[in-house]
Amino acid sequence: MSHPEGSKIIMSLADMFREEGKELGKKEMEEILVKNSIKKGLDPHIIEEITGLSKEEIQKIASNVKE
Repeated sequence: MSHPEGSKIIMSLADMFREEGKELGKKEMEEILVKNSIKKGLDPHIIEEITGLSKEEIQKIASNVKE
Protein backbone atom coordinates (compact mmCIF):
# COMPACT_ATOMS: atom_id res chain seq x y z
CA MET A 1 0.00 0.00 0.00
CA SER A 2 1.42 3.43 -0.99
CA HIS A 3 1.25 6.46 1.30
CA PRO A 4 1.90 9.58 -0.81
CA GLU A 5 1.19 11.88 2.14
CA GLY A 6 3.86 10.14 4.20
CA SER A 7 6.32 10.40 1.34
CA LYS A 8 5.73 14.16 1.15
CA ILE A 9 6.37 14.51 4.86
CA ILE A 10 9.57 12.49 4.66
CA MET A 11 10.81 14.54 1.69
CA SER A 12 9.95 17.77 3.54
CA LEU A 13 11.92 16.58 6.56
CA ALA A 14 14.84 15.56 4.35
CA ASP A 15 14.84 19.01 2.73
CA MET A 16 14.71 20.66 6.14
CA PHE A 17 17.67 18.61 7.43
CA ARG A 18 19.62 19.28 4.24
CA GLU A 19 19.15 23.04 4.68
CA GLU A 20 20.13 22.81 8.35
CA GLY A 21 23.29 20.97 7.34
CA LYS A 22 24.15 23.64 4.79
CA GLU A 23 23.67 26.37 7.37
CA LEU A 24 25.80 24.56 9.96
CA GLY A 25 28.50 23.99 7.38
CA LYS A 26 28.45 27.66 6.41
CA LYS A 27 28.75 28.76 10.03
CA GLU A 28 31.66 26.37 10.62
CA MET A 29 33.46 27.69 7.55
CA GLU A 30 32.90 31.30 8.65
CA GLU A 31 34.35 30.49 12.08
CA ILE A 32 37.38 28.81 10.54
CA LEU A 33 37.93 31.78 8.22
CA VAL A 34 37.64 34.29 11.07
CA LYS A 35 39.89 32.28 13.42
CA ASN A 36 42.59 31.81 10.77
CA SER A 37 42.41 35.48 9.77
CA ILE A 38 42.82 36.58 13.39
CA LYS A 39 45.75 34.20 13.91
CA LYS A 40 47.43 35.70 10.82
CA GLY A 41 46.93 39.20 12.23
CA LEU A 42 44.34 40.41 9.73
CA ASP A 43 42.59 43.61 10.76
CA PRO A 44 39.09 42.94 12.15
CA HIS A 45 37.61 45.58 9.81
CA ILE A 46 38.92 43.64 6.82
CA ILE A 47 37.51 40.40 8.26
CA GLU A 48 34.14 42.18 8.52
CA GLU A 49 34.32 43.21 4.87
CA ILE A 50 35.36 39.76 3.67
CA THR A 51 32.86 37.72 5.68
CA GLY A 52 29.95 40.12 6.00
CA LEU A 53 29.80 39.25 9.70
CA SER A 54 29.18 41.96 12.28
CA LYS A 55 31.90 43.27 14.57
CA GLU A 56 30.12 41.55 17.48
CA GLU A 57 30.03 38.17 15.70
CA ILE A 58 33.73 38.45 14.89
CA GLN A 59 34.58 39.42 18.47
CA LYS A 60 32.59 36.44 19.77
CA ILE A 61 34.54 34.07 17.51
CA ALA A 62 37.82 35.86 18.33
CA SER A 63 37.27 35.32 22.05
CA ASN A 64 37.55 31.58 21.42
CA VAL A 65 40.82 31.77 19.48
CA LYS A 66 43.83 30.31 21.24
CA GLU A 67 47.18 31.67 20.15
